[in-house]
Amino acid sequence: MRARRHATIGLVSAMMAAFLAAASARAQDEVTRPRAISEPAPSAAAGIQHPVEPVSVRIPHTPLGIAKWSSLLASAALALYGFDVNGDADRLYAEVEQTCNRDPDRCAERHADGSFADRELEDRYQRVLALDRRARTALVAGQIGLAASVVLFVLDIRPDATPADIPYVPVRLRAQPDGVALEVRMAVP
Repeated sequence: MRARRHATIGLVSAMMAAFLAAASARAQDEVTRPRAISEPAPSAAAGIQHPVEPVSVRIPHTPLGIAKWSSLLASAALALYGFDVNGDADRLYAEVEQTCNRDPDRCAERHADGSFADRELEDRYQRVLALDRRARTALVAGQIGLAASVVLFVLDIRPDATPADIPYVPVRLRAQPDGVALEVRMAVP
């Protein structure tokens, strides 16, 4: 159980660290780099290769952009951790139930506050409750982080990212005394 949880947390932590390292490296690099869209495809008929034109790509590296992706990854990590801990609590509770089914007298003895008289059984049950609280906290924190990520994604929408408006000028059809005229207008940028 613990090995799987540690592997899950380690994997998500490594993803977050790699993302943050890449984001900070991009933040330090202010130069745009040309990048090819795809490899040239050889023409089967003529044996000619078509050149690929480089495209300049600028990767946004604002603090808001880094924060939104970091909060999304952290939320995913918290959710995975919460689900994993919840699974551990369910398995431990199933063990308590199996013990009670095998030996009902052991579970029937209780203190005035409702706790089990058997110390080992009570310790297991308290561990189940602690794991449930931990899972609930992680899942709620993951949901809050997801909501924060959505807000950050919305805040990071830039008005300059949309293309310029191209006005629509419809084709006009006019009736004239000497016939029908078709008028086409084109917007010139």
